[in-house]
Amino acid sequence: MRKFYKKQLLTELGFIIYLLSLMGSQVVAQTPILTIDPTNVTTFAGNGAPGITDGIGTAANMYNPYGVTADGGGTVYAITNFINFSPPVNQNFNGIRRISAPGAVVTTLAGGGGSSQTVYPVDGIGANAIFVNPIDIETDAAGNIYVLDNNFGITNGNCYVRMVTPLGQVTTIWQGSTYNIINNTVYNFKALAVSPSGIVFVAYSNTNGFNEGIVNASTNTHVYDGGDSRHAPFFQITRFTVDLLGGFLIPNAGHKVFRLFGSNLTTFAGTGINADNGDGGLATAAAIPHPQDVNVDA
Repeated sequence: MRKFYKKQLLTELGFIIYLLSLMGSQVVAQTPILTIDPTNVTTFAGNGAPGITDGIGTAANMYNPYGVTADGGGTVYAITNFINFSPPVNQNFNGIRRISAPGAVVTTLAGGGGSSQTVYPVDGIGANAIFVNPIDIETDAAGNIYVLDNNFGITNGNCYVRMVTPLGQVTTIWQGSTYNIINNTVYNFKALAVSPSGIVFVAYSNTNGFNEGIVNASTNTHVYDGGDSRHAPFFQITRFTVDLLGGFLIPNAGHKVFRLFGSNLTTFAGTGINADNGDGGLATAAAIPHPQDVNVDA
């Protein structure tokens, strides 16, 4: 049986770049990246066949595209998240694919080299870099790419923010432990966002006590500590973004999108009702069923 594994929406240059990856119990479906304008759906990159072959548009192969973002010039970056566990040698194809405009030229920017290393991240340039479990990706105004590399549940259990330059140099700029020995707490870092000024933030949830929060990875300080999220307005942050004024937009399984600005938490959109109505009116009067992700344009 297949299930929806991850869905992301990204507004960029008037289009919606839609990524949908499917994962079965044993077989990973290699889903192409699609572009959607108001009248037409086309395959942007990939052809449904697994692999690491570079090429133009549908001539390129991809292993399980998992997350997507774009810079201000229209270049798209996609995470590929796939490790081939086939004894005697595992092959790690986790990496970053660059899809350049115009023409949708697909190249491998970093990682994806098929290394047997599957446990610890390795900094380096191009194929010499190793990603363990990349789950989210963003860019900044300077064209750098940031990847949330979450080792949750894999041996050392740490989470990393990896910065990738446009030349493919990968550097680990932040490391967070998924285990706090003081209060016996397990943290799962789930999402990454970059502010317009280039500050990197990471969201986490606590799988034991349901705590959640947002960390400034640049200063390693909390900017939000939601406490026990069972009593908070939103339950376990899974995706978020930073708006142009520095506020956090946080989608919620309770059919709302919240905005956190400083200590002020307000409903940005949605009514809290599982419905699909209210188009054309106030955002807070429109029903948004199960929002999964959020983004802002320039």
